[in-house]
Amino acid sequence: MGLIAAWRGDVLRPDAVLTGEITPDGRIEPVGSLPSKLEGAARANMHTMLVPAGQGRTDEWDLVELGRQHNMTVIEVGTLNEAYEFMAGQRP
Repeated sequence: MGLIAAWRGDVLRPDAVLTGEITPDGRIEPVGSLPSKLEGAARANMHTMLVPAGQGRTDEWDLVELGRQHNMTVIEVGTLNEAYEFMAGQRP
């Protein structure tokens, strides 16, 4: 994200983080340990966490509620382009 933003001259949100496995075609695939990643992001004073689509609420966790408990917003994204648009302020 940082390299793309620098190349385009965009500024990324300093209070948001992204987690997920990025595939060569730009999809963001599921990953594990999201509750602990969210807690780490909260300790780093992040306000928003972008997670792979379908991982906000699963049988294992409710990141949306955990985010609320840590004053964070959890947003699901399916592609690197979606994540970039949010991080660069091009998407609300």
